[in-house]
Amino acid sequence: MQKKSINSGRTAKDEAMIFLRYRDHTALEISNHLKQKEYNEKEIEECLEFLLDSHFIDDNRYCENYLRYALTKGKGSLRLRQELLNKGLDDEVIRIHMEEILDAEMEYSNAMKQVEKIVAGVKVDEKLIAKVGRRLSYLGYPTGLIYRILNQLRGD
Repeated sequence: MQKKSINSGRTAKDEAMIFLRYRDHTALEISNHLKQKEYNEKEIEECLEFLLDSHFIDDNRYCENYLRYALTKGKGSLRLRQELLNKGLDDEVIRIHMEEILDAEMEYSNAMKQVEKIVAGVKVDEKLIAKVGRRLSYLGYPTGLIYRILNQLRGD
């Protein structure tokens, strides 16, 4: 039987289920949340085991869903990989799902959508090209792709 946390009056499992109510989370995110709520390591470990066994958390599902969502927001592969690593996902899981979902042509297309938002109706000059480069870099697109697009804007 899990003890209730002094702070919340809930078990770690109850707290985790509330945390999962609105969206998926990784095991690391749940663990960090429970640590912040001052649950002990044993409670957290038991809770994570229950969540995994019951399929309430699944890093493969999370990774795939996150990638599909984040791609609609115009993020590039470098940023996506880093965000997923920061969420505690295994690099191999990330690599597999990125290969399944994201190819070079899709990434180029997504980057061009971001470029079109910036250059729409504006005269293309070096200042604008620099702005495009900064934006694509911020969004996490690979350097080679950024230079390819910048050269296209210059007419090279």
